[in-house]
Amino acid sequence: MNGDEVAAGLNARNLPGLRFAGQPFIPIAGLYSGQRCGGVSIKITDRFKVRSIRVGLEIAAILQKLYPKQFEISKMIELVGNSDTMQQLQSGVAPEKIVSSWADSLTAFDQVRRKYFLYK
Repeated sequence: MNGDEVAAGLNARNLPGLRFAGQPFIPIAGLYSGQRCGGVSIKITDRFKVRSIRVGLEIAAILQKLYPKQFEISKMIELVGNSDTMQQLQSGVAPEKIVSSWADSLTAFDQVRRKYFLYK
């Protein structure tokens, strides 16, 4: 993976509260032990603006775009936990559209959960 290329793609998405930079590293264990690998560092510039789910979707989308043969997006189901979201990612739907598609469900969930708050 070319960390600079991935970082540039992520920075182009202008994700609030984040900046990305290429960060090469050499793992000390595993399949690539002792080999120089491309990586990406994430700098949080405003933790209150960061939306971690969106960030994860953006990372998956850019890896799928840049490395479609090497990145197995289907293996993310255990992380994402939602087959509709996985289908949208695999179909190339933009991450911001995936997140906005959850609005009605999140509103309904918020109404249900408020009934169980101990403090209001």
